[in-house]
Amino acid sequence: MDSKLTALLLAAVLGAGCLPPSVIQYTDTTMNPPPRPLVAKAPADVELFTSGAPARPHVDVALLWVDSLVDRSIGELLTQLRVEGAKKGCDAVVVTNMQIVGYDRGANARIAIATCIAYTTAT
Repeated sequence: MDSKLTALLLAAVLGAGCLPPSVIQYTDTTMNPPPRPLVAKAPADVELFTSGAPARPHVDVALLWVDSLVDRSIGELLTQLRVEGAKKGCDAVVVTNMQIVGYDRGANARIAIATCIAYTTAT
């Protein structure tokens, strides 16, 4: 989903007042088949990268997207990316984009996008 469409959807939901302010929404889109079956794991076992993908051989498995209609901290969104990545069985998540989208009524939405990766080699 592109950022303009997301901003429009967030504005529509915000204007309608139909989403509780504490909700962090999550979406994922599969990109490539994983190199092996992925199984859910503990969030602490999912590596988090913010300055680029690791050098270790891997496959980009899915695009993960979390957003909130309230001023959630960056840390909360990163934690949620790690939680969602763990549910999918990702070995790591690589943050690719973070945005704060402002609206004319003074509300902000925070958006974080990451890639779920699966390593192709054993540790």
